[in-house]
Amino acid sequence: VESFPASLKSIGFNAFEGCAKIRRITFPEGFSTFGGSVFKDCTLLSEVYIPSSVKELPYGLFKGCTSLSVVKSANNFEKTKYVEAFIGCPVHARLKQEIDQERERKAKYKDHNLEIDAGLMEIERASKELDEKLDRINRETEKQIREIEEKSAKPRAE
Repeated sequence: VESFPASLKSIGFNAFEGCAKIRRITFPEGFSTFGGSVFKDCTLLSEVYIPSSVKELPYGLFKGCTSLSVVKSANNFEKTKYVEAFIGCPVHARLKQEIDQERERKAKYKDHNLEIDAGLMEIERASKELDEKLDRINRETEKQIREIEEKSAKPRAE
Protein backbone atom coordinates (compact mmCIF):
# COMPACT_ATOMS: atom_id res chain seq x y z
CA VAL A 1 0.00 0.00 0.00
CA GLU A 2 1.63 3.23 -1.10
CA SER A 3 -1.31 5.57 -0.74
CA PHE A 4 -4.97 5.34 0.06
CA PRO A 5 -7.86 6.65 -2.08
CA ALA A 6 -8.91 10.27 -1.50
CA SER A 7 -12.33 9.08 -0.31
CA LEU A 8 -10.85 7.25 2.71
CA LYS A 9 -11.72 9.02 5.97
CA SER A 10 -10.95 6.42 8.65
CA ILE A 11 -9.36 3.03 9.30
CA GLY A 12 -10.61 0.65 11.99
CA PHE A 13 -8.78 -1.12 14.81
CA ASN A 14 -6.01 -3.55 13.87
CA ALA A 15 -6.87 -3.24 10.13
CA PHE A 16 -3.30 -3.88 8.91
CA GLU A 17 -1.80 -5.50 11.99
CA GLY A 18 1.21 -7.66 11.13
CA CYS A 19 1.09 -6.85 7.42
CA ALA A 20 4.61 -7.57 6.16
CA LYS A 21 4.28 -5.92 2.74
CA ILE A 22 3.65 -2.30 3.75
CA ARG A 23 6.76 -0.14 3.40
CA ARG A 24 5.48 3.41 2.92
CA ILE A 25 2.09 4.96 3.55
CA THR A 26 0.61 8.26 2.44
CA PHE A 27 -2.80 9.21 3.75
CA PRO A 28 -4.95 11.56 1.65
CA GLU A 29 -5.89 15.04 2.84
CA GLY A 30 -9.33 14.67 4.39
CA PHE A 31 -8.44 11.42 6.14
CA SER A 32 -9.13 11.96 9.84
CA THR A 33 -9.48 8.93 12.10
CA PHE A 34 -7.32 5.96 13.06
CA GLY A 35 -8.50 3.09 15.20
CA GLY A 36 -6.02 1.70 17.71
CA SER A 37 -3.09 -0.51 16.66
CA VAL A 38 -3.96 -0.17 12.95
CA PHE A 39 -0.39 -0.82 11.82
CA LYS A 40 0.85 -2.80 14.83
CA ASP A 41 3.85 -5.02 14.00
CA CYS A 42 4.16 -3.95 10.36
CA THR A 43 7.89 -4.54 10.58
CA LEU A 44 8.85 -3.32 7.09
CA LEU A 45 6.93 -0.04 7.36
CA SER A 46 9.61 2.67 7.27
CA GLU A 47 7.89 5.90 6.24
CA VAL A 48 4.49 7.50 6.90
CA TYR A 49 2.90 10.76 5.73
CA ILE A 50 0.04 12.02 7.92
CA PRO A 51 -2.10 14.88 6.53
CA SER A 52 -3.18 17.96 8.48
CA SER A 53 -6.75 16.62 8.63
CA VAL A 54 -5.59 14.07 11.25
CA LYS A 55 -5.87 15.64 14.70
CA GLU A 56 -5.07 12.66 16.92
CA LEU A 57 -2.81 9.62 16.83
CA PRO A 58 -4.06 6.83 19.10
CA TYR A 59 -1.86 4.91 21.50
CA GLY A 60 -0.01 2.05 19.78
CA LEU A 61 -1.04 3.06 16.25
CA PHE A 62 2.36 2.01 14.88
CA LYS A 63 3.45 -0.16 17.82
CA GLY A 64 6.21 -2.61 16.94
CA CYS A 65 6.90 -1.13 13.49
CA THR A 66 10.61 -1.76 13.94
CA SER A 67 11.64 -0.10 10.65
CA LEU A 68 9.56 3.07 11.06
CA SER A 69 12.05 5.92 11.19
CA VAL A 70 10.43 8.65 9.06
CA VAL A 71 7.13 10.28 9.98
CA LYS A 72 6.11 13.32 7.97
CA SER A 73 3.12 15.39 8.91
CA ALA A 74 1.51 18.62 7.81
CA ASN A 75 0.41 18.97 11.43
CA ASN A 76 2.60 20.22 14.19
CA PHE A 77 1.49 17.59 16.68
CA GLU A 78 2.34 18.08 20.34
CA LYS A 79 5.05 15.41 20.70
CA THR A 80 4.09 14.45 24.22
CA LYS A 81 0.54 13.71 23.05
CA TYR A 82 1.41 11.39 20.19
CA VAL A 83 4.74 9.79 21.08
CA GLU A 84 3.02 6.68 22.44
CA ALA A 85 1.56 5.98 18.98
CA PHE A 86 5.10 4.88 18.03
CA ILE A 87 6.05 2.48 20.84
CA GLY A 88 8.69 0.02 19.67
CA CYS A 89 9.64 2.09 16.60
CA PRO A 90 12.97 3.83 15.99
CA VAL A 91 11.05 7.09 15.71
CA HIS A 92 9.73 6.57 19.27
CA ALA A 93 13.20 6.78 20.81
CA ARG A 94 13.97 9.93 18.80
CA LEU A 95 10.71 11.57 19.85
CA LYS A 96 11.32 10.68 23.51
CA GLN A 97 14.80 12.20 23.24
CA GLU A 98 13.39 15.38 21.66
CA ILE A 99 10.77 15.61 24.43
CA ASP A 100 13.45 15.21 27.12
CA GLN A 101 15.62 17.87 25.46
CA GLU A 102 12.65 20.23 25.26
CA ARG A 103 11.92 19.67 28.95
CA GLU A 104 15.56 20.42 29.80
CA ARG A 105 15.44 23.63 27.74
CA LYS A 106 12.23 24.68 29.46
CA ALA A 107 13.76 23.94 32.87
CA LYS A 108 16.79 26.09 32.00
CA TYR A 109 14.54 28.92 30.82
CA LYS A 110 12.54 28.59 34.01
CA ASP A 111 15.75 28.93 36.05
CA HIS A 112 16.79 31.94 33.94
CA ASN A 113 13.35 33.47 34.37
CA LEU A 114 13.63 33.02 38.14
CA GLU A 115 17.02 34.75 38.06
CA ILE A 116 15.56 37.55 35.96
CA ASP A 117 12.58 37.86 38.32
CA ALA A 118 14.97 38.06 41.30
CA GLY A 119 17.01 40.69 39.46
CA LEU A 120 13.89 42.71 38.68
CA MET A 121 12.79 42.53 42.31
CA GLU A 122 16.22 43.81 43.36
CA ILE A 123 15.96 46.66 40.86
CA GLU A 124 12.48 47.51 42.17
CA ARG A 125 13.74 47.50 45.78
CA ALA A 126 16.71 49.72 44.87
CA SER A 127 14.40 52.03 42.93
CA LYS A 128 12.13 52.45 45.98
CA GLU A 129 15.17 53.23 48.13
CA LEU A 130 16.30 55.85 45.64
CA ASP A 131 12.81 57.36 45.53
CA GLU A 132 12.80 57.61 49.34
CA LYS A 133 16.25 59.25 49.34
CA LEU A 134 15.18 61.71 46.64
CA ASP A 135 12.03 62.55 48.63
CA ARG A 136 14.19 63.21 51.72
CA ILE A 137 16.58 65.39 49.71
CA ASN A 138 13.62 67.28 48.20
CA ARG A 139 12.10 67.88 51.65
CA GLU A 140 15.46 69.06 53.01
CA THR A 141 16.00 71.31 50.01
CA GLU A 142 12.51 72.77 50.32
CA LYS A 143 13.10 73.36 54.03
CA GLN A 144 16.39 75.12 53.32
CA ILE A 145 14.77 77.25 50.60
CA ARG A 146 11.98 78.30 53.01
CA GLU A 147 14.56 79.20 55.66
CA ILE A 148 16.50 81.28 53.15
CA GLU A 149 13.31 82.95 51.95
CA GLU A 150 12.27 83.70 55.53
CA LYS A 151 15.67 85.19 56.35
CA SER A 152 15.66 87.29 53.24
CA ALA A 153 12.10 88.51 53.97
CA LYS A 154 13.04 89.82 57.46
CA PRO A 155 14.17 93.43 57.54
CA ARG A 156 17.78 93.86 58.47
CA ALA A 157 18.57 95.78 61.54
CA GLU A 158 21.44 98.19 61.00
